[in-house]
Amino acid sequence: MPKSIKKVAMTSEDIPEEKMVELKQIFPSAFAEGKINWEKLKLTLGAEIDEKVEKYGLSWAGKANAFKAIRVPATGTLIPQEKESVDWDKTENVFIEGDNLEVLKLLQKHYREQIKMIYIDPPYNTGKDFIYKDNFTENTSDYYERTGQSKDGVKLTSNLESNGRYHSDWLTMMYPRLFLARNLLREDGVIFVSIDDNEVANLRLIMDEIFGEENFVAQIVIDGTPKNDPYVVSTSHEYCIVYVKNLDAAKLAGYGLTNPHYSAIQEIWVGNQPDYKKVESKLKEYFLINNLKSDNLSNYKFADEDGVYRIGPIDDPQNSGPKDVRLNPLTGKPCKIPNRGWSCTIDTWSEWIEDNLIQFPHDDMVAPSKKTYIYSDRTDVLRSYNKVQTRKDTDHLKRLFGTPITPFSNPKPRSVIYDFVKNCNDKNLTVLDFFAGSGTVGEAVFQINAQDDGKRNFICVQLPEMIKIEGGMSNKEKKVAKAAIDFLTSINKPLNVAEISRERIRRAGEQFSKGDIGFKSYELSKSNYRQWNTITDKDDEQKLKTQMQLFLEKPLVDGYDEESVVYEVLVKEGFSLNSQVSQSVIPGKLGIKVWQIIDGERRMFVTFAKKLTQEQAGSLGLVEKDIFVCLDSALDDTTKVNLVRNFNLRVI
Repeated sequence: MPKSIKKVAMTSEDIPEEKMVELKQIFPSAFAEGKINWEKLKLTLGAEIDEKVEKYGLSWAGKANAFKAIRVPATGTLIPQEKESVDWDKTENVFIEGDNLEVLKLLQKHYREQIKMIYIDPPYNTGKDFIYKDNFTENTSDYYERTGQSKDGVKLTSNLESNGRYHSDWLTMMYPRLFLARNLLREDGVIFVSIDDNEVANLRLIMDEIFGEENFVAQIVIDGTPKNDPYVVSTSHEYCIVYVKNLDAAKLAGYGLTNPHYSAIQEIWVGNQPDYKKVESKLKEYFLINNLKSDNLSNYKFADEDGVYRIGPIDDPQNSGPKDVRLNPLTGKPCKIPNRGWSCTIDTWSEWIEDNLIQFPHDDMVAPSKKTYIYSDRTDVLRSYNKVQTRKDTDHLKRLFGTPITPFSNPKPRSVIYDFVKNCNDKNLTVLDFFAGSGTVGEAVFQINAQDDGKRNFICVQLPEMIKIEGGMSNKEKKVAKAAIDFLTSINKPLNVAEISRERIRRAGEQFSKGDIGFKSYELSKSNYRQWNTITDKDDEQKLKTQMQLFLEKPLVDGYDEESVVYEVLVKEGFSLNSQVSQSVIPGKLGIKVWQIIDGERRMFVTFAKKLTQEQAGSLGLVEKDIFVCLDSALDDTTKVNLVRNFNLRVI
């Protein structure tokens, strides 16, 4: 069957259409004339359909708008900002300035199921922080207004408690972003979301709905500095909600933190065995020198032919274990039976003996103990409580920016983000942060890679939220805003949060001498494709004809920049933002310029030539899987038919 001529994608992926295709593949009998036959679907699913009027779930005023936000494709594009970047040609890190809802949609085609870890620190909805106002009813010609870009910054709104939709607006903002974020996670991927008491309950509910409550992992407590205005109880903590995309896959992914002490302990055992008393003496010295005498690690103070180990009780913590008689192989007599029963069955007991995991006493009045060995490659998973000193991070930002006051209030603790990334135990992961704030994720990735020669990379997204001093701000907030304004003015940058985030990442990279310490910078912008202007009853037939003719003859906006169009094609055709982009000239009298995009084994060629022959296209040496993009008007019908036989033809 001959291949068809396709137009280039003009928007991000159509998610409802994509889900419909998936559903049709699973239940083809439930479709008729391209639409779902609900009665057939109910019959197919049988008892799985819940038709009760009352059912458990989360509902709020505006939930329908949240789903509209998911359905509306993004029409914008990402344009490269090479002057704002560091090591453009070498780096695999990405910073994007723009509305994260639009950006998440644009990332869907290439980055779906590619992200191992997501961390976000969204607005807490305290009444003072900003809420993204998403409008889903205007036509595509209003895109630029919808993203909030303007000469003076970005249009945002405070979600005050006096607003009757206080929680609803926040939920409507968060739901589509979390929905789109889940699509980007790998099956074994994890998401961390920082939040406080204002919205933690609602966040849990929408994440249960999007990720599935069976994929909830933990609600980590981040204990920091107590608030200055306590009522009844002085609160000093926030939370980080943790979900995985698929718990079964995550269990096999090897999550956990490595500990350099484990390798050091293993080296003590290797260097002093088989004198195990000497090993135990050296361990005691090591714990003393490294101030670990009070640490749980100091319990690993025993050694034998299998390594260093600690001992623990072998009774059942639930007080319901078996109490059968078991022999002590050292004495040949029955062991003392624990009051709460054994913690294992007799079969497991036999396996533990074979694996040297039970320490038997010489005195049968004492119960045996369970051995736990320590190895250099052992990992420990995160704990659900984390104590931090927030002043350390504000002081760090002051030093990094060279300002008397931090230019960003309440930056996320580097130590926390560091542990989240390290806990993934993957030196090649991609981390996504689409509420980048002060850019902590970028610095954490730089730091970890410098320490262990990792190849991790990040994608950070930040709205260019305007920084200004306003009435209603506390004195502290005014000082922080002034510090940020003074700093950005001193380096001739626009007064917005995205500039703070990008500059922090740039300066953080300068602290490290190895690893990928650069980033490609992109900006969300209006599409280069001409947008359809709505025709009303007041418009005459001639206006409709004129617009149709304009679309055929000039599908791109007036004064378009070729490189910007190339990157729009790249993004919407599902190529990586780290693709190699270069130019060449087709040999011949006309010297036609061609853009080449390489993404691993994928190749795409783009030309804006007004006229193109089959010979010129053929001289590029394209193969069947390559994509060739050109203006529709550049090819006659015969050339189109011939070209589409040899490779994937896309027309603008």
